[in-house]
Amino acid sequence: MKREAKTVPTSASPAEPAVQEGSTNGTPVGIRYISAQKYQEIKRKVFTLHDGLLRRLAEHDRQR
Repeated sequence: MKREAKTVPTSASPAEPAVQEGSTNGTPVGIRYISAQKYQEIKRKVFTLHDGLLRRLAEHDRQR
């Protein structure tokens, strides 16, 4: 017999499916949309942080 996965409700996933869906378009309530400009700013910051981290890791590997 196959056991089904049990969903445990949390604050991010309420027990009522109707509570999870938005009132008008069916999208989950917790999803927030940002402007294209804000997205580009965040993307630039993340790429800068990743670039710095990868550069430091490469320098560390060269020193070994």
